Amino acid sequence: LTNKRFDPTYPQPFTDLGFLHLSSFFSMCIIFPWFVTCLLICMQCFHVSEILQSQTQNKRIREKIFGEINLKKHANVQYKKKKSESKNM
Repeated sequence: LTNKRFDPTYPQPFTDLGFLHLSSFFSMCIIFPWFVTCLLICMQCFHVSEILQSQTQNKRIREKIFGEINLKKHANVQYKKKKSESKNM
């Protein structure tokens, strides 16, 4: 009887291609979902940061537009005051 453990013709468990394929399959079953999860989390974070950035840009645009409108209203009010004061004199 030959000892299968030291027989070079008998496939060894850690050098056998089948075992390596099986172990890589199991490692992929463990690693791949984590990779996909991390990828999705990163994409979500990037999406949220884009939304926040666009909201702040919209806010700045609104402030600029309404600021100009308020300045025009204020200037119009000042002009009317000066006009009414000049009529009273």
